[in-house]
Amino acid sequence: MHAANLTVTGTNLDLTKEMLFTGVTNPISTFVSRSATAIVVKVPAGAKKGKITLVANSKVTVQSSQDLDVILPSVDSLSPNPVDHLANLTITGTNLNLVSGISFIGVATPVTTFVSQSATQLVVTVPDGALKGKLTLSVTNSTLVVESNILDYIGGLPPLADFAFAIYTDALQNGFQDWSYTGTHDFSSTAIVRQGVNSIKAVYGAGGYEGITFHANTAASTSGYTKLELSVFGVAGTAGKNLNLVINGGYGTTYPVALAEGEWKTFSFNLSAIGNPATLGEIVLQSAGWSGTVYIDHVGLR
Repeated sequence: MHAANLTVTGTNLDLTKEMLFTGVTNPISTFVSRSATAIVVKVPAGAKKGKITLVANSKVTVQSSQDLDVILPSVDSLSPNPVDHLANLTITGTNLNLVSGISFIGVATPVTTFVSQSATQLVVTVPDGALKGKLTLSVTNSTLVVESNILDYIGGLPPLADFAFAIYTDALQNGFQDWSYTGTHDFSSTAIVRQGVNSIKAVYGAGGYEGITFHANTAASTSGYTKLELSVFGVAGTAGKNLNLVINGGYGTTYPVALAEGEWKTFSFNLSAIGNPATLGEIVLQSAGWSGTVYIDHVGLR
């Protein structure tokens, strides 16, 4: 457990100058006690399961034969799911007595006061404004976090109608491929979802102009359709920022997608207002001179 005393036994341990824990960048050089046969050290906040490396005064390193197994909470179930806002949610699992806070999607401040808490069950009142997605559990004396499965809400955002021609619904559809040029992106993210079980997590880097790109080697005809629709969620820090919608490589003429921090917005573009393309071979959602994270879901033609 983080911040608990760990006893390492062996020989010539008094020669140890530092200890390296898996998941922790900086070595630990302060010990509770140290002798030739035992070292007692507090487990650092960021330690993960793995080997411990001992560094001697001579800079020779020795790795432990066993992995240190750090105790963390785990979530088995959420009930009820979906749940009403302001109702009690029961989380079952293991080591839940180590949970220090729960972050809900769409709520700025973690919940740190619980209805009840034990090692196997935690009951918390769901805050108003929480959105569909995973819960993030903070851990006492630790910098690590634990995620739950997806929690949905009664009376939450209304479901979006199925597309006549889908481009992304839980996965890429109808021949479209991921040609994105962002620092990090995940087309199967389950953290924050508008509809279904997956969305696209886009982490736009400091370069300023990076893009999530939907590309089709054979361009799709827009005949019979009038709108391009997509939903976007902006995380903290995205208020007032725009994405550039780029159609078929037309970077000289882009269309703004105004983000809302902490909520899903659905954008429905009339094809006549975005160049009236006869076909769609490429759609890009490009950051407009900023870095940050958004989630994209439910993209298609109507």
